Amino acid sequence: MNGMSADSAGAEHHHFLQAPIRPLDENGITATVIGTGLFAVATIVLLILRSRLDASGRGWWIWVGACGVLLGLIGYAYCRRRAARGA
Repeated sequence: MNGMSADSAGAEHHHFLQAPIRPLDENGITATVIGTGLFAVATIVLLILRSRLDASGRGWWIWVGACGVLLGLIGYAYCRRRAARGA
C-alpha cells in the first residue's frame, strides 16, 4: 500500500451530525401499549365478524389477532423490566 496506513488511505472522511432531538419513546412502553391495544381492538372486531370469517375460510385471522395481543403483553413485560433496570 505504498507505505500508507489503512486510516490515511482515504484522506477524505465524511462526518455525520445527529440532530439534538430526544427520542419520542426511549423505553418502548408507549409503542408496545399502543400496538397491543390495536391488536386487541382488531381481535374484538374479528370475533364480532367470526361467522363471516368462517364462511370465507379466514377464521384463522382471529388467532393472528390473539397472538398479536399475547406477544404484545410479553413485549410490554419485557419493556417494563428493562425500564426498571435503567437500561
